[in-house]
Amino acid sequence: MLEIKFKEFGNKSKIIIITTFSACAIGIMHYFHTTVETGTVFTHFFYIPIILASLWWKEKGLVVPLFLATVLILSHNFLRIDITTINDYFRAMMFMIVALIVIALSNHIDKMEEYLKKTLKDNKKLFSTTLNSIGDGVIATDTEGYVIHINPVAESLTGWKQKETVGKCLKDIFNVVNEHTGKKIEYPINRVIKNGLTVGLENQTILIAKDGTKRHIDNSCAPIKDDKGNIVGTVLVFRDITERKQQEKSLADEKEQLAVTLRSIGDGVITTDTRGNVVLFNKVAEEITGWHEEEAKGKHINTVFKIINETTRKNVENPIEKVMRKGMVIGLGNHTVLISRDGTEKLIADSGAPVRDKKGNIIGVILVFRDVTKTRRMQDFAARAQRLETAGRIAGQIAHDFNNLLGPLIAYPDFIKETLPKDHPALEYIDDMEKSAERISEINQQLLTLGRRGHYNQEPMNLNEIINKAVNQMEPIPNTLIVNLDLKKDLMNIMGGPSQIFRVISNLLTNAREAMQDIGQLTIKTENYYVDKMFGKFGRVPKGEYVKLTIADTGCGIPDNIIPKIFDPFFTTKTTDKVRGSGLGLSVIHGVVKDHNGYIDIDTTIGKETSFYLYFPITRETVEKIEDDRIVGGSEKILIVDDDHVQREVSLKLLGKLGYEALAINSGEKALSIIKDDPHDLIILDMIMPGGIDGAETYRRVLEINPNQRAIIVSGYTESDRVKEAIDLGAGTFIRKPLTLKTIAHAVRKELDR
Repeated sequence: MLEIKFKEFGNKSKIIIITTFSACAIGIMHYFHTTVETGTVFTHFFYIPIILASLWWKEKGLVVPLFLATVLILSHNFLRIDITTINDYFRAMMFMIVALIVIALSNHIDKMEEYLKKTLKDNKKLFSTTLNSIGDGVIATDTEGYVIHINPVAESLTGWKQKETVGKCLKDIFNVVNEHTGKKIEYPINRVIKNGLTVGLENQTILIAKDGTKRHIDNSCAPIKDDKGNIVGTVLVFRDITERKQQEKSLADEKEQLAVTLRSIGDGVITTDTRGNVVLFNKVAEEITGWHEEEAKGKHINTVFKIINETTRKNVENPIEKVMRKGMVIGLGNHTVLISRDGTEKLIADSGAPVRDKKGNIIGVILVFRDVTKTRRMQDFAARAQRLETAGRIAGQIAHDFNNLLGPLIAYPDFIKETLPKDHPALEYIDDMEKSAERISEINQQLLTLGRRGHYNQEPMNLNEIINKAVNQMEPIPNTLIVNLDLKKDLMNIMGGPSQIFRVISNLLTNAREAMQDIGQLTIKTENYYVDKMFGKFGRVPKGEYVKLTIADTGCGIPDNIIPKIFDPFFTTKTTDKVRGSGLGLSVIHGVVKDHNGYIDIDTTIGKETSFYLYFPITRETVEKIEDDRIVGGSEKILIVDDDHVQREVSLKLLGKLGYEALAINSGEKALSIIKDDPHDLIILDMIMPGGIDGAETYRRVLEINPNQRAIIVSGYTESDRVKEAIDLGAGTFIRKPLTLKTIAHAVRKELDR
């Protein structure tokens, strides 16, 4: 209705304008004819209404030139102006010609406009169809960054619909952050418009959809230019690469696992073509042969791989020719000696195998070899590992039983103290009992570590802080012992368990003091260390960034025949009752360092000094602030699941003291039955429950009933992978038996407040 009224108003306005101009033209003509008394006709005034009428009304506008021509002719006849009729007819003809020309031009312009509109509409439709057909997400914006189009794929990835996005700012619908930092990524529109070039967003980009879904994306932004090259907008193209990222991660993990395996084996690898010319030469092959890969490539195998029989000193048959002849895997005979580039002789064991294409044709040969000395060392390590495993299995079972027995001894002294007056003489005995129980618990933890049955929460930590704590807790230092601390100020962090690392440092410091009998110098040094070449006597330290800890003493040193045994469980050189140890110290150190993906190396000189070097991989994560050490309770409902009656009673008493409403049962199956009908705020799960489902499986089934169920894993010992599995499912802090009021209070409150 409004449009019709506006149209009517427009037509009326046009009539008024045409009438006004026509009247003015006629009036001017009469004025000059009658008042000025001249026969001049100001024809150009008549063309104004004629042109306007022709433009506005097209053919209908011909009425105006006809009307004006008629008025012109009649006026001259009526006023008897001295103007020939032929001139008036000529003017009338010109009026019509001008009107027709204007009408023709106007019609042509209208057709062109209609054609251009149709073309623009078709182009927009084609543009929209094209964008909608693209398999990637596409968002088009103007130069200010406001969305003008979004295709269906972009709708699916962002969660925004076309009608919701048009006119919105790009940053409102395209929420991208850095995968690692979580910080928003700078939008490239300004750079694209400024430079006129295609810009890709930084790697590791995460797109957060409208519903919060996160996806890895690959993307780029390019300018949209008109025919003259002017930038009129931008187009953002992106695709979901989450699956590819997962595949890349899996592939990277596989490669890393393979690389670690190869580094552990320490074999040299050489591949050749069918003529025996070197194609590939790995780093270990370089170390053994003394040839660099760049030098060895293209040379014949006999040049870089010279082998003789150790006994006869005669040349051994070329392994490449032997493989090509037999077409199968071959092994060289025993007592094969490799003569390296510098003339050094190394006893090696090796094998060769054909490399075949998909059709089974031999296209080359691969030769794998290793230094027998290193192999024998690896065998020694394997034998020692077997001894560790055997001893650890026994130690772990003993430690598990100890932990169950220690529960009341650790927890109940606090309860007994509360029932006695502060001056009661029995308190002194109870304190001694408590200290003894804690000492037994500490030894028990060493047994667990030895048996690889312990799991501990790893977190970013600074080694300097642990060292300072260990040094401060050392027994009084006599004047005869000088302690040199050389701790790097900007030391990188490592990932690990603080209590485990503290035990490592304390054991090393104790061993060093005993080796010197508290007379000499004890040096403790930390540094950021980059390993650019593999080395190590007790396991090869691979390339990478590490925090290096050095603990050196000026004691008696370690004999060569003792060094291979120092990490064996229960091995000790202490013979007197006063200083005799458990023989667990260095075994525990070795186990903890290995659990931290670290490495140990030793330098020792009899009668002079011994230096232990520990290498821990660095982490870029920062150290979290220390939590409040206060014991805080609560009133929430907690379900205890433990197969041991004593442990259930201990847990009930500890939680009751903290104010919680606790219920204890002896199996995971019962826990599932209770959770269905009686929800609890927290479940405390024992990991190992013989005769039924364990803690991890119980928690997995509980989550099927209540996906938001909170839980804590507790155990005397457990396999690391089962604990990690439970934690990956969503379980909170892992705490080890025996339980204390402080540990269970902190763990429960932390999980309930999470």
